[in-house]
Amino acid sequence: MKTKIIALLFILVLTLSGCGIYNDMFDKSYLKGTHSEYEALHTKSIGDIDYDNAIMYFETGYYAEAVEFCANTRKLYSESIVGLNVAYAYYEISTTPGHSKLQELKLEYLNITKDIVWNKYEACEYLETASRLYSNEDMEGGNAQIEMANTKIIAHDDLIPKSNILNSKIEVLEE
Repeated sequence: MKTKIIALLFILVLTLSGCGIYNDMFDKSYLKGTHSEYEALHTKSIGDIDYDNAIMYFETGYYAEAVEFCANTRKLYSESIVGLNVAYAYYEISTTPGHSKLQELKLEYLNITKDIVWNKYEACEYLETASRLYSNEDMEGGNAQIEMANTKIIAHDDLIPKSNILNSKIEVLEE
């Protein structure tokens, strides 16, 4: 996977520098979409680490720290969604010949990925509110927020297999 990303970035640099070696394979919009997608997924992965930290602090009763990590997580997830929207726009206008199926799968994958990130964003929002309520000893209100967070995590988890299947199909077509 790492070598694939490096190769795609190399192709991007060659194409954008005017070398034109790969213009027949992928157009600039597709390559820009790939770059935007990579950056958005990287930002999401950093958000996932902060989300895990927020959960850890929440579960150990350090609610102020959980709130802090949730705020940063939501910022990162928001940036990720913007990046995924940019990637979507690039893929949508891509005119790479003979790659309509790849383009279709990429667009579907990005839509599902945005839903995945959005569900985690909302779960984090509920976790943050629960942390604030628990720190004020409002256990009933906190429990209600946790139930809402769990609903979003279930929705998130339900989308992961679909995302994995699409990603596998995309990898096969990109080879």
